[in-house]
This record gives sequence, structure tokens and C-alpha cells, in this order.
Amino acid sequence: MIARVVRILFVAWFVLLAGLVALARSTDWTPGCCIGLYLLLFGHPTLLAIEMLLARHIAARSDAPRARWRDLPRAVLRNRGLWNPWMRRLRRLDRAFVAVNLEPVFTTLDEYVPQVERAVRRMETATGLAPVIVAHSMGGLVARAWLRSRATHKRSDGTAEAARLITIGTPHRGTWLARLARPVNARQMRIGSRWLTTLTGREPPTLQGLITSWWSECDQIVYPPPTAVFPGSEAKQLRGVGHIALTAREEIWNEIRRRIDY
Repeated sequence: MIARVVRILFVAWFVLLAGLVALARSTDWTPGCCIGLYLLLFGHPTLLAIEMLLARHIAARSDAPRARWRDLPRAVLRNRGLWNPWMRRLRRLDRAFVAVNLEPVFTTLDEYVPQVERAVRRMETATGLAPVIVAHSMGGLVARAWLRSRATHKRSDGTAEAARLITIGTPHRGTWLARLARPVNARQMRIGSRWLTTLTGREPPTLQGLITSWWSECDQIVYPPPTAVFPGSEAKQLRGVGHIALTAREEIWNEIRRRIDY
């Protein structure tokens, strides 16, 4: 579903761009056409730059690690990443995997837990092993909610929980940016939210030994930076990397490879 929406949006973007270029040529490049073309071509990088400047400002106010000025341009320009390259590598290694899209987009975080459970069951059936879960952003909170569910409702077949939870830019303690959003799952990711407080209060003390928290001081979505680290977990920083670009880092792949070697 998400992939289909992305393709539709790309086609719509291309059609709109072509239409604006044609209109600009016929109207001798009016200011409105120039602004429209700028927004289509450079609107996303501009938004990223604004988000990163805001994240740097909030980090400074919170006395947290903040992005270095020289790292910001790189973080804006390289803020892209996809799961597909890692999945191709997993195929070459002949490792079973399941990719989960959390849908629908705007619902409570708890509504996604059954999707994780179904994926884990498939992995357990295929391998007979507890899975290594790699979760980006909000997905890390959903994985924690799933782990809490398994700890609360023991499965009759006695299967183990995850072998490892690797979180990438996850707002473990919330994010300042969520205060500007209205969807229910965004409100649940606000710093100090009732959902996060309840989740933390019901988690087993052994969870911190299961998690690796990857974070960056240039993350323009999850900030101030310490919020991306689960307390007591193994925390690993990547300098000068934006929120999406974290999913393309070789350092994280190397950890995944190490965790799945069996």
C-alpha cells in the first residue's frame, strides 16, 4: 500500500512539474511559476534544512549534543535510504527475512503490534529461531510494544522473544517534534506522553540488554538527541546523518550481519 502511494505521488509530482514548466514558458516565467518550480524541485531539501536547524536549536536549549555546522549540509543532501539494499544482501546470504509496513499510517501504535506478531511467527516457522528485529523510527516503539505484549501474554508454544532489537532513530523517550503533529500515533510519541510512560512502566528490566540504539545528532525528526537512546541500552552514534539516511549506513548493516551469523 505505501509503495503504491509513493509511486502515485511520484507520477503526480512529475506531471505537476511538466505542467508548471509548460505554463512558465507560455507566461514568460511569472513569479508564481518560479515559486512553484522552486517548491517542487527544492521544497523537500529546504524543509529538511529547516527541520535540522530547529533540531539543533532545541538540542542547544536542552543542553544535549547538537549537530556541528559543517555536518548539516551533508545531512541534508544525503538524507535518503531504503530497506531494499539490505534485503538484497540478505537474499545473497540466504537469510530469511520479513519486511513489515506499519499500516494504516495514522492509527495508535498498539494497532501495529499484531502485524509484528505475524511477521515474527513467520520467521520462527522458517528458521526455528528468535528473530533479530531491525526497526526504524516509530517502528522501534512498536517493537517494544510487541515485546511487552509477549512478556504479558506468554505464548503456549513456548517460543522465545527477539534475539536482538536494533533500533534506528527511534524516539524511545519521545521527540520534541511530535508536539507539532496531530495524528494519534504522533501524539503518543511526545516527550512524557501517557502512552510512553505506560509502556516504560510495564517493560521487563531485562529489556535494556536486548536493545542497540543507533542515533545521530543530525536527526531532524527525533530530538533532542538523548531521546533516541533507550536507557541502559547499547548506544551507538553516527555523526552527521539525517533521520532517513540512517537506514543506509554500513555500520548498522555490519551489526545486523554480525547478529544474524549462525
